[in-house]
Amino acid sequence: MNHRPLSIAVVLALCASGLVSAAPVPLNLPRPDGQPGNPKKPVKVYILAGQSNMVGMGGVSGAQPPRNVFYSADPAIIPGTYQLSRPDDLKSLDTVSVFRHGFYGTEFDVPVTGSYRIRGGEVVQLEAGKRYPVPDPKKPFWLEQVNMPGKGDLVGVTKNDKKFTYLIDEAGNWTARNDVTYTDPRLFPERPALPLSPLANNGKTFGPELGFGSVVGTFHDEQVLLIKTAIGNRSLNWDFRPPSSGHTDKPGADKYEGYEYRAMVQGVRDTLMKYEAQGYEIAGFGWFQGHKDAGSTKEEYEKHLVNLINDLRKDLNAPKMKAVVATVG
Repeated sequence: MNHRPLSIAVVLALCASGLVSAAPVPLNLPRPDGQPGNPKKPVKVYILAGQSNMVGMGGVSGAQPPRNVFYSADPAIIPGTYQLSRPDDLKSLDTVSVFRHGFYGTEFDVPVTGSYRIRGGEVVQLEAGKRYPVPDPKKPFWLEQVNMPGKGDLVGVTKNDKKFTYLIDEAGNWTARNDVTYTDPRLFPERPALPLSPLANNGKTFGPELGFGSVVGTFHDEQVLLIKTAIGNRSLNWDFRPPSSGHTDKPGADKYEGYEYRAMVQGVRDTLMKYEAQGYEIAGFGWFQGHKDAGSTKEEYEKHLVNLINDLRKDLNAPKMKAVVATVG
């Protein structure tokens, strides 16, 4: 996460609201004030759908650094960049800097100060720029730094890098927005809507709803409702295939073709029934394209996407619903 995706979220949110020219949303968002939205106004509803990108690939915590080897005299290790298969696999090395094959010296230089594991055994503290004796100069050895912090999770970027400070309060706890509620009837049909927070999705990962909801919550005076319907590994030309795109004769079409579209519409309808007393407005629809449609031509994808938006407007009785599409890459 960085400030560029946040600025994109601002643009998407304001485009969905149709008020880009009058945007009172700062790039650095303020912390939530704990107050709900105006209960006398209809709820602003945003529907978020798509593939695994919409489900959420961001980790709240637990990021682990790749394994690495700084020096090695092990002839079994070849210099180069290796694919990491799992964090505890010492044979999968992200970066290998081989000193010399057949090295039988008695000392080595330390490249970076830190904690090192020598040949998978004892962990020692070594200081950069100093020379240390080789444990056994007649045997292959390697140094693996083991105290590198993980990078890329939300804990790291907020509490360590001091970014997106609106997501944590002064005590370092996650903030929650009482003016934005979040629900996912596709994955959690029995769970009630929750105040938007980094933990609202499933407690471990989060998706675009976190940044998007923070922006529209700051923008709107009304209460905001985010309805996410995404399960991942689902395509637009099959799973989300809208009614106007017609049916194919593929095996299983009667049951599975368009199933995610129907589930999305039903999930939204069931959710909105709970807000009939206050009233609501379907203010926008966000679609996040994914790799599952990589086999579709751009013409075919465009046709299904246009049909998706138009069919949703019809089926949800929201003819003026605005739509924003995010793409991969």
